[in-house]
Amino acid sequence: MSEFHAAELRAPEAQDVAAVFPHPPRQPRYPWGLQVQALVDLHNDGSYPKADDGAMLVAAGAVGEIVRIGHHAEADMPIYVVDFGEHVLGCTEDELAPAAVSAPAAETV
Repeated sequence: MSEFHAAELRAPEAQDVAAVFPHPPRQPRYPWGLQVQALVDLHNDGSYPKADDGAMLVAAGAVGEIVRIGHHAEADMPIYVVDFGEHVLGCTEDELAPAAVSAPAAETV
């Protein structure tokens, strides 16, 4: 077993980061916490283990909340983790839109 030395740890140099990310990652269009709706039926692409491949997980029009935002480095695009209640799925911007927010009903006196 090799001995670990804290001195071996270092912050990445600017040129190291530039080699991996030649330009800054594209910023997400939607913020964390936003209520969104699915624009299309969302099917299992094989990454959701509790459902068969191709099974519909969320129907178009379903509303969920963005609970995390990641980044797909190769495609240089944000990936939104959306909690749709029954399923928590990773979605792309073309699969989502801000959910219509209805104004609260006016109280009658």
